[in-house]
Amino acid sequence: MQEHDWSTFTAKTYIHARPEKIYNAWLTAAEMENWFLKACRFGSRSRNELAQGGDDYIWTWHTKDDYTDKGKIIEAQDPNYLKFTFGPATCAVSITEEKGATLVKVVQENIPTDEKSKVMWNVGCQSGWTYFLTVLKAYLEHGIDLRDKDPQRLEDCSDYQA
Repeated sequence: MQEHDWSTFTAKTYIHARPEKIYNAWLTAAEMENWFLKACRFGSRSRNELAQGGDDYIWTWHTKDDYTDKGKIIEAQDPNYLKFTFGPATCAVSITEEKGATLVKVVQENIPTDEKSKVMWNVGCQSGWTYFLTVLKAYLEHGIDLRDKDPQRLEDCSDYQA
């Protein structure tokens, strides 16, 4: 059996939506708030303007204390690829048409391999990306938001400790 690589993982799903629509859902603040975040800002861009490589971001999560992450969009290649910092790691999102749908693949890498990071940034984020890809699929295919935004219930369901 091959040893597990704790420094990276991949999460993916097929979505019945055009690559451009999926790409926009990742890189416009207004769309990010429909499936992922409580609030989103990409540098000085308007809420409906596409973020570009080099833009900083501020993401506010649906948590009791409105936890905020800051990072940078490293690369953005409309409509098929984006890469951004995420905590100590990076995430690359590829968007490709395959098998009659669009494959969305998130590769999180450069994860530190100390015990806390293995749990938080590998195990925790892998389940998080799987969940949010499902939320994105439901939003784009059916127009519904699967997120429970109640901070008390969210805290009960999360192992995330910033």
